Amino acid sequence: MNFERKLDCKLICSIIATGVLTLLGIVVETSMNVAFPTIMDEFGVGTSQVQWLTTGYLLATAIIIPISAFLKKRFKMKSLFISAIILFLLGTLLCYLAPSFSVLLLGRIIAGCGTGLSMPLMFNIVVDQTPFENMGFVMGIATMITAIGPAVGPTYGGLMVDAFGWRMIFLALVPILVVALILGVFTIRQSSETERISLDVAGFLTLGCCFVALVLGINFGGVYGWSDVKTVILFIAAIIFLAAFIINENKNSAPLIHLEIFENKCFLFSALTLFMMYVIAIGMGYLVPNYAQIVLNGTATESGVILLPGCILGIVLTSIAGKVYDRVGAKYPLIIGGIFVVIGLSLYIIPDTLSIAQMRNFYFVYTFGQSFFVGNTTTHGVSSVNAKLKADANAVNNTVQQLSSSIGMGIVTTIVAIAQSQQPDAIIGTKIGMHSAFICVVCAGVLAFIFTILALVFDDERRGDK
Repeated sequence: MNFERKLDCKLICSIIATGVLTLLGIVVETSMNVAFPTIMDEFGVGTSQVQWLTTGYLLATAIIIPISAFLKKRFKMKSLFISAIILFLLGTLLCYLAPSFSVLLLGRIIAGCGTGLSMPLMFNIVVDQTPFENMGFVMGIATMITAIGPAVGPTYGGLMVDAFGWRMIFLALVPILVVALILGVFTIRQSSETERISLDVAGFLTLGCCFVALVLGINFGGVYGWSDVKTVILFIAAIIFLAAFIINENKNSAPLIHLEIFENKCFLFSALTLFMMYVIAIGMGYLVPNYAQIVLNGTATESGVILLPGCILGIVLTSIAGKVYDRVGAKYPLIIGGIFVVIGLSLYIIPDTLSIAQMRNFYFVYTFGQSFFVGNTTTHGVSSVNAKLKADANAVNNTVQQLSSSIGMGIVTTIVAIAQSQQPDAIIGTKIGMHSAFICVVCAGVLAFIFTILALVFDDERRGDK
């Protein structure tokens, strides 16, 4: 199929249509953080249980995304989009009607499967259909769609919880899903021929089991202790399943993911950068609103709007940062972005007690850096691989996003839960635990910056070899 790359209204609308599911997934994910205290009271669950509403969703998404390269070759993009909408809509309605915590969790997992289909679809459309000279700008638009989520989510969640109750968080999404469905049906184009290929079932199962064991191990570590037999067994199982996956992929003629992509050091370190940045994003989305509610005794609405100004700044700057990338390349946007990310996060660990104003202002600094960092890191990494591996690159990046978010949520909630269990005063325990979690987030920011420098170094070497 000879497909002409062109930047037109259909391309932008198809990106928006597929991006809406990712956006709504993030909106619900971050708005649920604000709703956690209310849900905990209604269903009688604790911090380590309620966080599974986010972790379960992210884990389901992370398990589905690795097969996106197979799905892209096997099925038409429009068919995948419709399937994703149906799954997300079903999960959303189930959450709205949930009579128990277990049903609510099931709804989140089903919705996560829908997002797992839609997220790589959006980025595959960007990579396959965008003119090369506009790649940074359009990738910025795609990243901006997902960046709206953290801005809207906490505010949306706070308003819904205070005015209508947490269930309205889900019901209000239904009209938006219908509009996205109509938009996608009329604008999504097919840019490549489909192929009758078989799914690497062994690879899918071993990788999925690895993810489940890893995330369960992190959560069990917080509940039962890191030296507990159940925790250790789960981590060993994760290692065994990962080894089995690698062996299977290396001998399979049609692997789930072509592991040769990791031989590209620029892409590898870009993916590691994204891993750390998504750990940070989910960590901050949980820590800031919950600190405001539990430690500072703020309302759901007050807690929700803390992140809004900074995220709006990030939305505005993301597409601009993409244009800068198109003009000057990756080096300066990534270095500047990384520096501001580290500075913005470090500000959270300086005061003994954070105020709402401080958290809001510090988030401005962080999101300024994030705007130049995340989207351009994605573009930089994917651009460094050859054409036949770009679908694999998108699958890896999107899997990294969901898995790291799941791991990040597990880590920060575990740190907080441990501190809470060691203090008779819940507020003091929460404050101590969240300060420790903020320190972990800063460490992740420093690692992200180091990985970015390495990606730039290896990219220079790769270009030099050519």
